[in-house]
Amino acid sequence: MTNTIPDRALTDVPGQTGTVLPPASEGAPAHDTAAASREQMLLAKFDLLDQLYANPDRSAGSLAEVAAKAIAGIRSASFAAISIRRAGTLRVQAATHPLAGELERLQRQLGQGPSIEVLTHGRSHSALLSMPTTDAYDGPFPDLAPRARDLGVGALLSLRIATGLQDTKAALTVTAPSGRSFSEDDFLDALTIAHHAQGAVGADHVTHLTRALDSSRDFGVAIGILMSHYRLTRDAAVELLKRTSQDRNHKAHVLAMQIIEIGQLPEH
Repeated sequence: MTNTIPDRALTDVPGQTGTVLPPASEGAPAHDTAAASREQMLLAKFDLLDQLYANPDRSAGSLAEVAAKAIAGIRSASFAAISIRRAGTLRVQAATHPLAGELERLQRQLGQGPSIEVLTHGRSHSALLSMPTTDAYDGPFPDLAPRARDLGVGALLSLRIATGLQDTKAALTVTAPSGRSFSEDDFLDALTIAHHAQGAVGADHVTHLTRALDSSRDFGVAIGILMSHYRLTRDAAVELLKRTSQDRNHKAHVLAMQIIEIGQLPEH
């Protein structure tokens, strides 16, 4: 995921609202147009709910799919991101736009913001619903708010995603463009999506554990090969692998896979 802030701010990205409504017909009465728009919005929400309830294990698909559904189902949301704090390490796991991920990293860098409140301080939800209009700002998240405003952000909303895991916390964060904020309906829609995202977080956790287990097994096999080939103790073999990885600027796991493939340390 890129760390670069995109050239265009939120307000420069057309069509990035949650539900795209068809244009009103020429000469259509205003109340008819409003009713049609409301009907289209409700139909879109019902369609989203059908997707969320379709799976009996409450899984909402992958984390990327959850973020995409947030954009589809929350009217004021332009972008969405999902961050996970696992064993004290906070990472952006999915984002619908580079700026969504950049806002998450900015909050982590500043140590403040809605997602920090949820992931670090245990809040069920947190929001920054209005941006400063002058430099004399004394509202919430004083370091974050001016910088978010300068990026074209109108509001930020973070909600906790239940994980059922003691060492893992997750949050869905949605972003509204400049000049917009989140309504009560937006909050309820976001709450629905976050509630049904637990399955996606669980699947991500299983993937994480599987990769860690596979990596651990690979290291074990590589260490065994070094012990046998060079007649080393286990500690000496571990040290040899670590030192070789550092000296050659190779990732330890890549080096371990090379050792497994050729039965000894590679020449280069």
